[in-house]
Amino acid sequence: AMHRLGVMSARGEGGPVDPAGSIAWFEKAASFGLLDSQYNLGATYHPTTDGSAGGVQNAGLAYYWYSVAAKNGDAQAAEMAAGLAAT
Repeated sequence: AMHRLGVMSARGEGGPVDPAGSIAWFEKAASFGLLDSQYNLGATYHPTTDGSAGGVQNAGLAYYWYSVAAKNGDAQAAEMAAGLAAT
């Protein structure tokens, strides 16, 4: 449920898009070990070239959360962490 609330906040389902709210929900779910929330935190913080992440871009935090998800078995997160490490 916490993960789903994070997704809804990120997409603006049921209200305005709320990056800070989605991060808070994803962090709660990630603290319980939910792999999808760990990955989504990496994706939320992942820097973009067009600046569309709503001011929450942070390569260090993106790398951290991708690395946590990778350690827990997410192969795509491992690739994303490696890509950030290369930059």
